[in-house]
Amino acid sequence: MTIGPLELVVIGFEGDNFRSDIADELERVQRRGDIRVIDLVFVKKDGDGAVTGAEVEDVDDAYRAHYGSLASDMRDLLTEEDVVEIGEQLEPNTAAMLMLFEHLWAVGLKEAVIKSGGRLLADDRISPEAVAPIAKDLEAAMAR
Repeated sequence: MTIGPLELVVIGFEGDNFRSDIADELERVQRRGDIRVIDLVFVKKDGDGAVTGAEVEDVDDAYRAHYGSLASDMRDLLTEEDVVEIGEQLEPNTAAMLMLFEHLWAVGLKEAVIKSGGRLLADDRISPEAVAPIAKDLEAAMAR
């Protein structure tokens, strides 16, 4: 079985605003076959600086109602060390969602590259914020 590229995304929040629309969108892209959520951990840092972390299957009922359906494919690859590392970077009274997902859309491309004798030489991700200064130029070039 070919495994697609894995990506770790950390999303920060003031308070612990893990809203259901995030879970809804994750479910939508999973159903479409674009990604598979492999692990999902919620990290909170209280006003005193204490850090807590919980896997999606261990959260309270309110979060489980929204995110619980994503737990079926979890692999528990994120560790307590990951929680501590992210927690140390958080400001008091903030939270983060650590999400590890597989890019399923890339599996066929990966197989084609391997079948052709190719190999990945570089892989990088460019954020939309990094592209913002040249967005108009990029849109014009892509419209041609």
